[in-house]
Amino acid sequence: MIEFFRKTPFARILFPFICGIILAERIPEIPLKGLYAALFSAFLLLPAVLYKPGYYRDFAIGILLNVLFCLCGALFCLDQNRPVDFFHGDRYMATLLERPVKKINSYRTETILTHVVKGDSFLVVKEKFLIYFAESEKICGLGPGDRIVFERTPEVIVNKGNPFEFDYRKYVNRKAIYRQVYLGTDSWSNAGSDNRFRILVTAEKIRDYLLDIYVRNGLEGTEFEILSALTLGYRKSIDPEIKQVFAVTGATHILAVSGLHVGIVYLVFSMVFGFLKKGKNSRYLFLFLSVTCLWAFAFITGLSPSVQRAALMFSVVAAGENLHRPSNIYNTLLASAFILLSFNPNLLFDAGFQLSYAAVLGIVYFQPMLGALFHPPLRLIAYLWGLFTVSVAAQLTTFPLSASYFHQFPVYFWMSNLIVIPAAFMFIMLGILILVTSPFAAVSGFIAKIASFLVKGVYLSLQQIGELPGSLVSGFNFSSSSVVTSVFLLLFIILFIETRRKSYLFLAFATLPVFILTGAFQKFINNQRKEIIVYNSNHPLIHFIDGRTNFIMTSAEVLKAGLPTWEIKPVLVRYGLDPPEPVPFETDYLDPALLKAGMYLFFGGRMLVIDQGNITYSPDIKWDAVILPYKIAASHPLPPETTIVGCNPFPRGANASDKCFSVRERGAWQMKIAGFGIKK
Repeated sequence: MIEFFRKTPFARILFPFICGIILAERIPEIPLKGLYAALFSAFLLLPAVLYKPGYYRDFAIGILLNVLFCLCGALFCLDQNRPVDFFHGDRYMATLLERPVKKINSYRTETILTHVVKGDSFLVVKEKFLIYFAESEKICGLGPGDRIVFERTPEVIVNKGNPFEFDYRKYVNRKAIYRQVYLGTDSWSNAGSDNRFRILVTAEKIRDYLLDIYVRNGLEGTEFEILSALTLGYRKSIDPEIKQVFAVTGATHILAVSGLHVGIVYLVFSMVFGFLKKGKNSRYLFLFLSVTCLWAFAFITGLSPSVQRAALMFSVVAAGENLHRPSNIYNTLLASAFILLSFNPNLLFDAGFQLSYAAVLGIVYFQPMLGALFHPPLRLIAYLWGLFTVSVAAQLTTFPLSASYFHQFPVYFWMSNLIVIPAAFMFIMLGILILVTSPFAAVSGFIAKIASFLVKGVYLSLQQIGELPGSLVSGFNFSSSSVVTSVFLLLFIILFIETRRKSYLFLAFATLPVFILTGAFQKFINNQRKEIIVYNSNHPLIHFIDGRTNFIMTSAEVLKAGLPTWEIKPVLVRYGLDPPEPVPFETDYLDPALLKAGMYLFFGGRMLVIDQGNITYSPDIKWDAVILPYKIAASHPLPPETTIVGCNPFPRGANASDKCFSVRERGAWQMKIAGFGIKK
């Protein structure tokens, strides 16, 4: 372990830096002035520590440097997440950063607010936010760099407040996006193009131009979406069905431009211009051109965290090779992470960033050992064995994270990777050829037909793999404790391999019962759960939970369109519930746990759900909760001393008490039942 830190100095820098970022994320109320004072004090202590040599000085310097980098990480994170003051005005002007992307009932785009008009004042501002456009023909003419004018004030982005839902607000806040606005067809106007240079706008314009070349050469539908994702990193309009096929087969990483794609680009460049490395002076030209090529590729593919990491790492590797100074791959990898986090600390919480680094670390460490287990006699078998070991090595280190984020495991990932990894190399080559030969329509069109045929073949193969029995294990809850236990298990295994100490092997085996017991305890808790949830949804949605058994209550009209899953799926996964039993409001229902006959009885809890035909209360019954699925009038009587849960905001003038709860305004309402009593 000491030897590892000696050879990888960036490990000693990166780990405390990450601790500082996590500290700032967990405690965002830390005053910046206090951190600056602590940082200044640490710098003042350095001369005093350096004054007296010896063992204690080295120990003190180590502690002090860790504190310094921890404080720097916290400061960078807090400064990055400091919200910009928003100026309210009468009119707003914004510049689109990308082409609007089609959503379910609207178009969405990232924009930057540039000007605010308030009365006679004309303010120049700078803040990113989201715009949702109503569907119309006007959208077709919009692209990156276009300016629009509108009057509606952007609102702060908020979550729906449903249990275990994806924290969309935090997700966009980490991208420095805090507001959004919905604009109808007639509520905005096109104000021409913004001539100011913006690197993201320029990158999007170049990518749109290259995508148009694909379209002009006859690529469309599934073939266009897969090839544009593989070669240009454009995934914004990819069909959900395509994503599902790649997810089920464990090939999603191919759709996100990452180290594999950057490595292929570097390999192709080396094959074409490798002769430059032979000359004493031309090798510097090769280094310059290769690094420029890598970052140009990263630029046109959107500068995602994974491609930034890969471009930076290959740039360092290329510099080391051409200057005859080979570097430690672990130090190079950690150095790239430190540089990226210094510019944007929020990348630490990006799932793609975490999975990307975990995969590379697994490949670098485990793949050589796995590859050495078998030495195939034939070159083809050796190549396939190498692909297999790379897939397994990456899966070993990414499994805890992927299971926690996606709650699924693709069983045949190794089989799909034998297809998609060579296909990625082939598609990138074909994509480059289509773009290079585009001035010659006949040549580029012929290459596009070959690419289209091959993409269809690969996609069909993935569909067949996804249809194999038991291809996907899904719907399980991999808790944070399971993630931590899995990480420690991997760490102890690595330490045992490196040191051959039996104590680490014992610790590795000891983590297995801990892993099993934590999972069993969580299942026990879930099986004893009795809870009622009223969701913040576009339609009334009530969830009764009894262990693994659960009931979803909504209107018969909603159930005709299919059981709603968007709101309830996180709860089903987190609690490990069985498929829910649908119960319409309009019919009675009888179950050992639930009785619906004019009122709801659920393990001693008395709930009254008032639909449009039932607006009276029985004075002889004490209700634990009254649920109002539909809108009510201000004159509608509300029972006193009872929790009133409204699926819509309560009208002004209603005799609402402190116990009134609107899920639209406050998020989902939950009530836990302990034994035969109510615990809110």
